[in-house]
Formats: sequence, C-alpha cells, structure tokens
Amino acid sequence: MKVESFNDVQVGDALPGLIVGPMARHAVGVYAGASGDYNPLHFDSDCARELL
Repeated sequence: MKVESFNDVQVGDALPGLIVGPMARHAVGVYAGASGDYNPLHFDSDCARELL
C-alpha cells in the first residue's frame, strides 16, 4: 500500500514497514545521552556478545 497522505489511511489498513539504514555508533551514543539510558548492552559490543 502506498500512502500519499495521512488522509489516505483508514482504520484497519496495513501500512508498509519502515526500513532504515544501519545505525551509526555515534547516533546510539547521542540517544543514550538524551534518554539517560547508559546500559552498556546498548552500546558496548563486547557486553552484547556475552549475552549471545
């Protein structure tokens, strides 16, 4: 479904998924600073790998 404007969307319509490119590490760090969420799982690759 191609949506041209908000007025084209009706209750129950299935919308297309949003696909974005890879996240830059800098963007993750900026988000952590803005949200106050400094969980190392979110930005430390070694910490995240330990959970696999």
